[in-house]
Amino acid sequence: MYQVFDSEDAPFFKWMEKNPEGYVLNTKNFEKTSYAYFHKSNCGHIGGPIEGNKSDPYTSKDYIKVCSTNPQELLYWLKNNRENAIEHIANCKDCEPNIDLNSIESIFPSEKHIPYHTEGAKNKVTINSYERNAKARKKCLKHFGYSCAVCGMNFKDQYKGIEANPIHVHHLNPISESNGERKINPTEDLIPVCPNCHAVIHSSSELYSIEEVKEMLQN
Repeated sequence: MYQVFDSEDAPFFKWMEKNPEGYVLNTKNFEKTSYAYFHKSNCGHIGGPIEGNKSDPYTSKDYIKVCSTNPQELLYWLKNNRENAIEHIANCKDCEPNIDLNSIESIFPSEKHIPYHTEGAKNKVTINSYERNAKARKKCLKHFGYSCAVCGMNFKDQYKGIEANPIHVHHLNPISESNGERKINPTEDLIPVCPNCHAVIHSSSELYSIEEVKEMLQN
């Protein structure tokens, strides 16, 4: 699981000490940046505090560090959080992390900026697996927030100190019923729900609606 360090150097240095074989993505702390460099953990460019500097020079102001032992997680973090990074992405020439960037076009597919996204393409495995669109999920949560639309539970409020918010995003029209790819609107076709309420919604052959599950809670 990747970790993002954006305010203090000490936790970042501690992570690198515990994960000497890990990888670090160094990028600007605003979404429209085109700057993204990969390093090995403890690379000299990012590997320790600058003597006499008390302003957290590595993980504050203009830069953040995204860390993981799996470089693929960092590539997909870029895809979901730094749309312009395709313009300037590279491996550090000194520590040479050798992260494979040859398939970067498949990780950052060109697409038109439209309010709809396609999903639901079938991949042949042992069963049919339906693709979800990460950007559609992100826009849904940005619009509605991270509280469950049924019970109102918010993981960040309920579980103090939790790093990630594992809220689910429910398809109001089941993706499994689509015939191949389809267009979805993140604010009309998706809704955030907690795992418990999501399980109840799908507990019947005919899905319960949001309002029906709300009524169950009131009875």
